[in-house]
Amino acid sequence: MISNARLIFSSRLRRLAVPLFLVVLAVFIAVTDARKEKIRGDFSEFTLRASKVMMAGYDPYNKDYVGQNYKYFPTNALLVWPLSKVSVYVSQGVWFAINAGLLIWAFHSLKAMLRPIKIPWWVTFAALAITFRVIVMNLRLGQWNTSVFCFSIIGLRYLHDGARTGGSLLLSLAITLKYMPVIFLAYLAARRRWKDLAATCAAAIFWILLFPAIVLGPSRTTELMQRFYKSSTERVEQMTSGQLVNSQSVHSAIYRTLSPVAQDNDGGIFYVNILNLPRDTAALIAKTFSFALLIAAIVWLSRQHRKALQINQVGTLLLIGLCYLVWYIAAPGVRHAQLIGILPLTFAIAAAASVTDDQRTRKILIAGLILVFVMFTSPAEIVEDTNYNRILEAYGILPLTLLVEIALGLYAFYRVGSGSFVSSSWEVRDDSHSLVGDPRY
Repeated sequence: MISNARLIFSSRLRRLAVPLFLVVLAVFIAVTDARKEKIRGDFSEFTLRASKVMMAGYDPYNKDYVGQNYKYFPTNALLVWPLSKVSVYVSQGVWFAINAGLLIWAFHSLKAMLRPIKIPWWVTFAALAITFRVIVMNLRLGQWNTSVFCFSIIGLRYLHDGARTGGSLLLSLAITLKYMPVIFLAYLAARRRWKDLAATCAAAIFWILLFPAIVLGPSRTTELMQRFYKSSTERVEQMTSGQLVNSQSVHSAIYRTLSPVAQDNDGGIFYVNILNLPRDTAALIAKTFSFALLIAAIVWLSRQHRKALQINQVGTLLLIGLCYLVWYIAAPGVRHAQLIGILPLTFAIAAAASVTDDQRTRKILIAGLILVFVMFTSPAEIVEDTNYNRILEAYGILPLTLLVEIALGLYAFYRVGSGSFVSSSWEVRDDSHSLVGDPRY
């Protein structure tokens, strides 16, 4: 009986470990920020301020009230509204801990999608080493990118396991908070996951329209959505054909290469154009390329549908990771902090390298990950008071890194599907309820 009691106590202690850690983390961040009088700009001076303005009955999309151009749905401001009732330092601590907890949950979801495959410790280490800087950047600033990424991965994991209600609510919430995971609607359509797609679209309508209407009322929600649409169209126009860009997408790299458009990297202005095409022409070429790339990716995905019935868990995770990166390079605007989305593909490539019995494939994948690590971390601010990192970003080091990782992911995916890529540590997954599922679904 003593032995059983110890096992029960040990099990309960393990379940409480993460919540206790997050509570301590929230207190630590709140106290540290208060002592340093530190304000986390992206959260406190942007989202939290917009929430206060909106709930006071004013226009959160008016820069005169917020101090910056608020660019999200009213839903975002509503979700953080409870945090506006406490001091800014307490709210920052709680927000930091929430996102840290979501990261732990998301990483657990990535590992869960590979079960029963056992992966070595260095797979997790490699994925974290490559993405560590961008993870810290998001936590430090209080960016929405962490929540968006985590909700999308957790939602896909639930859909993967057949939990449609929870999966669609979480994936649609990620899409609502920030547009990046919208690529997974195309993913679900291409994989013939019609019920999952319908549930996710319905849940997105709830988060975008019904939830604000319940809290704010229909007329106030309609007014705010009109203001959101107006500010969004102006922002997209600036990102795709403006005189100054600060995006790290392939779209922006093409645009500023073909026309004398300035690259703005936090105050460092650079011109990197090799041609002097009119801005409208350069913007049209960049948009056409990005749109063609997106369509090609969706067509490619749809052709993998039947093939996916013979793909193991690693192949499924590679597909999810590839979707994230294709959207990043095709989208008109992608900032450095948003590149947290390279984590799933990085993790999947490392997992593929760890389980394959083909030594040549393993060496190529590991060498590719080392190259991605060098390229992705090269714009770090390692030399103070220089423009080293800004110059690298202006010349497109990050979009090029994404292209390299996509090529590496495609190589791993096709090796997974080939007869030469085998391992004794996995099984082929053919669950009718999973994302690898039945074509009749």
